Amino acid sequence: MPRNKVIDTSQEASKGGAAEKWWSRNGMQAYYKGMRPNLSMPSKYKDNESNVFQVRKDYNLRDIGFGNWVTMEDRINYVNSLIIALLDFDKYILKFKKDVGFGALTITYGQRGKKGALAHYEPANHFINLSRYKEGKEDKTIRFLATGGIQSLAHEYAHFLDFYGGQYLNKNSRIYALSGGVTIFKDKYKVNGNLRSIMDEILNTLIFTKNGKLSAYYQTILDEKKFSNGYKSYLLSRVELFARAFETFVYYELKKKKVSNYFLTHTSYKSITYPSRNLYLKYAPMMRRFLAEYRKFI
Repeated sequence: MPRNKVIDTSQEASKGGAAEKWWSRNGMQAYYKGMRPNLSMPSKYKDNESNVFQVRKDYNLRDIGFGNWVTMEDRINYVNSLIIALLDFDKYILKFKKDVGFGALTITYGQRGKKGALAHYEPANHFINLSRYKEGKEDKTIRFLATGGIQSLAHEYAHFLDFYGGQYLNKNSRIYALSGGVTIFKDKYKVNGNLRSIMDEILNTLIFTKNGKLSAYYQTILDEKKFSNGYKSYLLSRVELFARAFETFVYYELKKKKVSNYFLTHTSYKSITYPSRNLYLKYAPMMRRFLAEYRKFI
């Protein structure tokens, strides 16, 4: 399991550096405050770019990166949004004692985007990229909170749990990711390891009913005439089924705590491309066991 020491490589962005002094004189628009109503930033974090080093250390992230079109103000807002997201994510869902990145995860903003994707995960190097907000005529507050990779972190982090767990925690020479990856194979893999076993249970619940028939969720996507075959294969791949189930799980678990965190999840999960609340209730105990098993390695 890789562990990476956080090294401050940019003195200009550090506490007391040029960036901090500029923002203290000129101020900034704090768009991130709309991400999570009624949650205040812990006092150790400030409204300047030095937060990037603190959050990397606090959550054991390998790195945080930005694209060329992400301004200093955007960087501060995205990092502060990440802090607020991770506060809820680890407190209510992961409970990983803040070791969210395992020294392996890098999160980037507007740096490694793919055409048509609001966010994506790169298994080879454990990168999550969240795209920058869209340009437009609307007020930037609206665009920052509702466009780009906002609301995608829980989904992409599910991919990280899937691939990292398969690479380091429950290795298998035949199957890399815990889920099995992009395949649309429907049956259980039945390989050794508790993480893989629980993953099999989760996916089996998403794909089949107790009677062995295809679930309404799976069948509805399969029958949807508006979806191309390629899009159906994407939605029904094991890796995507798990990620959508996980982000739906995060949404409903936070909702029980009366928490809405727009950086982590969408504001609603009524689309047929996501599990229903009734299906969530069936696989939620398995997801909790999956995370509990993960904690044994932390």
